[in-house]
Amino acid sequence: NLLRGIPGAEPVRRIVSLWAQVEAIPLAHDPDAAFSVQEYLRQLGVLEALCRKIVFQVGLITIPERVNEWLRLARPGYYIPFHDVFADELPDLEERVKMLNYLAWAPRVLTGGLVNVEMGLIYRYSQNPMHRYLTAVGVALAFVAASGLIVAACHLPLSDWPLQPTRLGTLLVGWAAVLVGVLVHIGISTTKQVQLQGGRPPIIALEDALLWINARFGYILFKLLMALMGFFALAFTTGADKVTPFSMFLVGYGLDSVIEIFGISLEQRAATRLGALKRRLALELMG
Repeated sequence: NLLRGIPGAEPVRRIVSLWAQVEAIPLAHDPDAAFSVQEYLRQLGVLEALCRKIVFQVGLITIPERVNEWLRLARPGYYIPFHDVFADELPDLEERVKMLNYLAWAPRVLTGGLVNVEMGLIYRYSQNPMHRYLTAVGVALAFVAASGLIVAACHLPLSDWPLQPTRLGTLLVGWAAVLVGVLVHIGISTTKQVQLQGGRPPIIALEDALLWINARFGYILFKLLMALMGFFALAFTTGADKVTPFSMFLVGYGLDSVIEIFGISLEQRAATRLGALKRRLALELMG
């Protein structure tokens, strides 16, 4: 009853309750008792399940604090590969996903962190509102600069230059189609994530838009640069007069697919390196 009145003590109350269930199992307090093999295995399975639940409840207390400490020391744009970092504390993948969902859904548990459950990553964003606004402005300026670069390329005084001012309207429409292709692929990827979550839609709050832009600022600029390179590559190889919105849409869609695969590969390699470093540090501390 005392624990019920203490804020944040719910996991502790559950641990006490689970431990009482452990003590009520005969095998826990009398392992030398004569049990049949079937009964021994049954009680052993119950004990294992209860211990897993206790470990998870302990993780609810300790893991958010550790994540917040990592986020406090990290810079915006940094991410924590959750599955690699906390594989020792929560060996079961399903329990780690459950913990990630808790971190994503529970309000005000993380400070300066955004959770991507599907990727198993927690991104760091700046807690300075001005810095977040400047990041959003930077993204907008990057889009304007990319469009301006296309306009400037059409007015270069070069002979036999394939990008002519007379084709500027077509090229700008093509550039817009590239961006639409990228956005459509992002939307389809989000839909797939919803299906992986069992039909539960992701939490989308308009206030989080600036946070995600800040946390993934470098990745957004990278996507924009790759989209611009794909646009010019198609314009030069096929000719500006043969550029169509549909072909540019396919460029944007296909490029975003490649970037997504490339990004996942980089994140997985970084997570593997971090996991190896963590194990090495743990061995050094034990030694």
